[in-house]
Amino acid sequence: MLLQGQRVLITGASRGIGRATAIECARHGADVALNVYNDDEAAAAVVAEVEALGRKAVLFNGDVADPASAPAFIQTAVERLGGVDTFVSNAGICPFHSFLDMPQDVLLRTMNVNLTGAYYMCQAAANQMVKQGPNKDGMRGSIVAISSISALVGGELQTHYTPTKAGVHSLMQSIDIPLGRYGI
Repeated sequence: MLLQGQRVLITGASRGIGRATAIECARHGADVALNVYNDDEAAAAVVAEVEALGRKAVLFNGDVADPASAPAFIQTAVERLGGVDTFVSNAGICPFHSFLDMPQDVLLRTMNVNLTGAYYMCQAAANQMVKQGPNKDGMRGSIVAISSISALVGGELQTHYTPTKAGVHSLMQSIDIPLGRYGI
């Protein structure tokens, strides 16, 4: 029960890494808030698994590419769980496509979900952690972002995806500087 009593918020939580993260956090004693986007059936299944483990699950349907979703997700989680201890920025898409004829809408959507969405979600979570003040250990929380090995090696049909994951890696290195002084 490594996370007993913790409140963990996760984006992209209905499938894959986000789903597994939510279930494992619940298995270790955390209550979770799940940010999903128009994936009701899969989201309901994750909620059911978390609740079967005896933990709370808060479901929020919001597009991480919409900057307004970030504060709304955090506020919903705070209202239902009482705060934020850990934030996991996981939401991401990779609609494979060739470079030479990449449609602008595919490029922009990928960037807005994977990088811009991560930026605003991490920012909203960090602001809440600063507002909450330190816990009994003097820390305010932790932020984890899921990147990809593709950020380092590229991919033929991922010319729009790999820069976003490299950006997530850089974002985490950069926010560590201003947030460290707050114990985040």
